Amino acid sequence: MALAVPSLYTNYQTPPKLHNALVIGISQSGQSPDIVSVLQNGREQNCLSIAITNQPDSPLGNAADFVLGLLAGPEHAVAATKTYTAELMILALLSTALNEVKQSRQEIDQVPNWVEQVSKLDNYIADAAKRYRYM
Repeated sequence: MALAVPSLYTNYQTPPKLHNALVIGISQSGQSPDIVSVLQNGREQNCLSIAITNQPDSPLGNAADFVLGLLAGPEHAVAATKTYTAELMILALLSTALNEVKQSRQEIDQVPNWVEQVSKLDNYIADAAKRYRYM
């Protein structure tokens, strides 16, 4: 595993050799030209490519062999929290599928239960956060 720094493609025009690599591009919008260029170059080097994005019909999605759409819905804040959380989950699922460790799969299966438990704390969290508001 290695990081393909997008600036190697866009600023320096010296992409790394990606022989036999799986190239994964991750972008909330799928619009980042630097990330799209990494996938495009990977395909030029005959590498398999995957786009992980909230916008499957985007330049990133169109540049990939396979698209994993996040289905997080529209983002209304710069932090893109829903998309970021979905990206982490997809990466956890991919890593679990690739390493075939049974315990990892069992932990992934517990995520919906953990989310339900945390969501029950909404009122508690809101009350606790009140002390940090500016007056």
